[in-house]
Amino acid sequence: MSFYRTARCYLSRLKQLSKCYVKKWRNKKAVYLIMTPTHGNLGDHAITQAETLMLERLHIPYIDVPTELLKDWEDKDMLHAMNGRTILINGGGNLGTIWFSLERVIRGVIQANPKSRILILPNTMYYHDDERGREELEASKAIYNAHPSLTVYAREKTTYDLAKKLYDHVKLVPDLALALNYSLPAFERDGCVMCLRSDKERTRTEEDEAEIMRQTRQLFGDKVRIGDMNVNHAISPEDREEEIKKQCDLFKKAQVVVTDRLHGMIFCAITGTPCVVINSQSPKVKGCYEWIKDLDYIRFCEDIRQLSAVIQSLPEGNLLYDNAPLLPYFRELESDIQSCL
Repeated sequence: MSFYRTARCYLSRLKQLSKCYVKKWRNKKAVYLIMTPTHGNLGDHAITQAETLMLERLHIPYIDVPTELLKDWEDKDMLHAMNGRTILINGGGNLGTIWFSLERVIRGVIQANPKSRILILPNTMYYHDDERGREELEASKAIYNAHPSLTVYAREKTTYDLAKKLYDHVKLVPDLALALNYSLPAFERDGCVMCLRSDKERTRTEEDEAEIMRQTRQLFGDKVRIGDMNVNHAISPEDREEEIKKQCDLFKKAQVVVTDRLHGMIFCAITGTPCVVINSQSPKVKGCYEWIKDLDYIRFCEDIRQLSAVIQSLPEGNLLYDNAPLLPYFRELESDIQSCL
């Protein structure tokens, strides 16, 4: 990165930091929404989009603090600047040892703000079953339980069951991206989109991937496109909705999507796109599937050898997403946030 680009990034962060302080003192009802994304993961942005729409619908002013800025505050020993104000920690898969740098930041926020009401929005928790994983689990347990007003929202049952054993205030709420609905307008559908993980949560072997590709090409020929839930550029809050819509439109033009990504599955759900879901390392995919398993256009495939048959069993055409069964959970979360004000 050039000197000038580095300087611009630093000045931008300082301006954002200043803006947060101005809002903090001018509007005592503003809540902090922290650890929001600026990276290219579209699933994380969909979660944040749903959170901000919820706050706007409830007429709750909020201060958006991206993860990078929060880390700056941590480096400057300034996390306590939020103390006494309601803090909403962005939803996702941030708890545990898979993405431990995020877990570490969350611990720092909890410790630095004992006078705040803190809500960890719907998350997945995963600690590796080894010595380090068990040590970090115990460390998190001690830090979380030392806070007088912390609520953990689990987005699937595996996390919920573990969190209930560890923490005092735990609730079960679906991934907030499921509150979105992009099933209209509809597009003409053609071919298959493959949207598979390539990061450290990947559990497929090379042989698995070759078998997936073989079966999809048998069904769709050269109309198999490679998709991704990541873009190779940063996404600002101003551009968030546009980037989400681009991905939704990509899925809405496919006859079927094959994915092992949680938000690959969720983007299919909210766009009414037929989808086959392949399991991955974290419990979040199978766990979150339980929320939408009654959508007949989303199917879980346990055995890759059966992929072709599962694809052919999917309904065709443009389908409408209905999240009515999830609304009571979202409404309870909204009520909890309002009670913090």
